[in-house]
Amino acid sequence: ISLRSPLKVSESVDAATSYVFTGNSLRIPAIGLGMETPIPIVHVYYNEGSSELGWDLSTLGNYVGELEGGSYLPYAGNSALTGHYYSMGVFKNLEYLNEGDEIIVYGNDGIKYTYKVVQKFLAQPTDVYEMFQQVGERSLTLVTCENYNIVTDEYERRQLIRATIDYQEPYEEGIW
Repeated sequence: ISLRSPLKVSESVDAATSYVFTGNSLRIPAIGLGMETPIPIVHVYYNEGSSELGWDLSTLGNYVGELEGGSYLPYAGNSALTGHYYSMGVFKNLEYLNEGDEIIVYGNDGIKYTYKVVQKFLAQPTDVYEMFQQVGERSLTLVTCENYNIVTDEYERRQLIRATIDYQEPYEEGIW
């Protein structure tokens, strides 16, 4: 059994790993994420044809990635969103998010979706199915790396935050 993470940050980047901006963006007030301007969400393709299974996050940078395999925002289902943990990554403070905290998605359909955190837990990197478990009709799972092992050059766990829709309302672009 390999313990290699499906969310491995790859060394190589080519034209096939370019991201598509979804038109959606994210704000998490409890940890100060996206307060000045919401963070753009980009689509992250699954590397099905490559020798390494998983998603290539090497060019994710300071965006939030919507993982292929989950529902696409703003549609119902469970959307799996990821962001870098290390240094100044967008999800570096995700561990400070608690049950009841809000996660706001500004949809490309002109609707502001407000989710409430309902669960927070750690998972093994190989527990990919955990990222895509739907909770209710409309949910989010935020995922990031945790516990970097310098010897193996890999993260040993994943921090997962599950949230369900609380309410939705129209918003005007640029008025946050």
